[in-house]
Amino acid sequence: MNKSPIEKSSGHTPMPPSAEGPISQLAGYCQPAAAWRLLSTLPRQMRELKCYVVTPANVLIDDDGFVFHPLQNYETGSPFCPPEVVSGAKPDEQSGVWSLAATIFQLVMGRMMMNNRGGQVQRPRSKVPFMRSHDDWAPLSLLVQRCLHYQPSMRPSLADIEALARQQYDYWRQRESQPPAPKATTDATANRLPDSELWPEEMRSTRGLMA
Repeated sequence: MNKSPIEKSSGHTPMPPSAEGPISQLAGYCQPAAAWRLLSTLPRQMRELKCYVVTPANVLIDDDGFVFHPLQNYETGSPFCPPEVVSGAKPDEQSGVWSLAATIFQLVMGRMMMNNRGGQVQRPRSKVPFMRSHDDWAPLSLLVQRCLHYQPSMRPSLADIEALARQQYDYWRQRESQPPAPKATTDATANRLPDSELWPEEMRSTRGLMA
């Protein structure tokens, strides 16, 4: 029997039976509301489990949202491994912030930053990519950019991410629950000149003027 991406990785238990699969299947299709929902729920799970290894393969889609499935370490060469862990540091909360943002980046953009190499090639002077500049995406793009900072001390905390994400998710939930605004309609006959007024003067009817 084929194993799931979770079971193929090392240092973890099999996927929970309630999970529908890893979020990697959403890559390139993730919308702001889903991204904010993920960011509003995952930080708490990471802190409770004291596990800060995050990839699209160990965040699972569940009936009620998303479930974090802990891993002990990153696979060799994983682009979701933050630069300090690549250099030998142990995963901690700030490295988890980087990996969480890298995961969001792939879900939104459909690819990983730095030519799909991520933390393996990020350097202190590497330009941190900006996802999308459209107004709907700007707050999420700015947060992800901050979280992907090379220096761990410059990244926001998981608690800060969760607080902002809850506000944004509430906004998107209310926005999506509102009925769409009715389309503006125009009366084709309103303010319309009589057809005769559109004719050249020599073609206009003189009936009634000759009486």
